Amino acid sequence: PLLGMVQISRLDDESLEARRRILAAFEEIYGPEDTRTNTRRLVLARTLAAAGDHDGAVSEYLRLRDLAARKGLPETHVAVLNIDAGIANALRRKGDHDGSLRVSDRVVLLADAVLDGCDRNAQLARLARGAVRMLEGDSAGALADARCALDLLQRCPDSIETNRIIAESFLADAMLNAGLEREGRSVVADLHARSGAIVASIPSLVGLARQWRAQQVLEEAERLSARDPGGA
Repeated sequence: PLLGMVQISRLDDESLEARRRILAAFEEIYGPEDTRTNTRRLVLARTLAAAGDHDGAVSEYLRLRDLAARKGLPETHVAVLNIDAGIANALRRKGDHDGSLRVSDRVVLLADAVLDGCDRNAQLARLARGAVRMLEGDSAGALADARCALDLLQRCPDSIETNRIIAESFLADAMLNAGLEREGRSVVADLHARSGAIVASIPSLVGLARQWRAQQVLEEAERLSARDPGGA
């Protein structure tokens, strides 16, 4: 089995089949409740969501949630917040807005109350909530979530650049959606100048960014710039 696992690890890591086989190998070697196994399950859940299999993603996330409950992890534990943020986003992408809002509201409330907002998974849940608000016509709510998420990601010490890029791209999207074209274009220009190469060079980040329409926002900014080269 160990040799098989090494061979599996050489497969295309973006492949759903490869990730299912890796998970099966980890379950065989370490057991279904081992942390290493369930790290792989989390990767599979995210891959399923990115591939559009939202029901499959939610199913894997709920298995992880059940395991966390059996282990007695509190809802404020970073692993649980991570799982719930994934559920909120998968439900959003599935079109279950009410379900997504219920989960994202809980994640944001817990993170803000207990962790002073400093959990990057909570900010992804906040952005999922903002995206639902935007889809439902609440431009002000979407903009508030985007600004808050970016502010917290910039302030918190454990934030990573990819999450800030997602938050900035969504902030630009929310601004353009709210009619704040000049402000949105300014955010996009800054994002493009600082992080365009990162978005283009990391396949997994391109996938994440597309979830928040970052590519479309950048294309729109370039179109507007061509139309009005002197604009801000």
